Amino acid sequence: MFGARAYNGHRGEIHQILWNHAISLGVDIRCSSNVTSFWDTEASCGVICNGERLEADVVVGADGVRSKARELVLGYEDKPVASGYAIYRAWFDAKESGIADDPLTSYLVEGGKDHFYGWIGQDVHFLASSLKGGKDISYVITHKDDADIEESWQLPPGIRYGRVRRAQLGGVAQREAWHKTDSEDAKANPDKMMIPREEWLLGHDAEAHAFAAYPAVAKQILAHGYKLPVLPEST
Repeated sequence: MFGARAYNGHRGEIHQILWNHAISLGVDIRCSSNVTSFWDTEASCGVICNGERLEADVVVGADGVRSKARELVLGYEDKPVASGYAIYRAWFDAKESGIADDPLTSYLVEGGKDHFYGWIGQDVHFLASSLKGGKDISYVITHKDDADIEESWQLPPGIRYGRVRRAQLGGVAQREAWHKTDSEDAKANPDKMMIPREEWLLGHDAEAHAFAAYPAVAKQILAHGYKLPVLPEST
């Protein structure tokens, strides 16, 4: 769609592909490593990992929701922000689970093709799909959850975070539309329940944008210092 490629698969399998490729390139991968701090100066940058000081030309801060790198960029600890919802997820083998043999579920893998179905209710939605020609089943169910959280999925702003924030808010708006929908209105106007497929998001070339935007962003930071951009708020 919009000239973009989409990849859908089990996260562990995708990680394994990336792992194998990195190893083939000679990348030194260290597991069970605890990064306790970062530094970034005019002369160098790096991390303290398992007590060892590792210096590099560049450090990519992809250390998860409890990111130490994010604290360095933002200058403060990013506190958890609860959405009021949680998600149950599952991924399993369709044949082993008997999906095709049960008349209540066989339509999920009918014809050896991939299918996608969604059920929408008050404050809950359930999405189920088959993949790999009906060999695997994946589902997610979103539900209300008022429990305290210890992690945040908020991201620090930068070249691309305005776009990311807008995409996140789009997901929130879609969830609210589903959870507060009127069933009779949904039957009369089924297009309202469709997930938006907007070109500004799915047709965006992130790599080309990064190369195009970088010179201006770098020039502004060098001239005026780093400032947090204004991000759109949820509505």
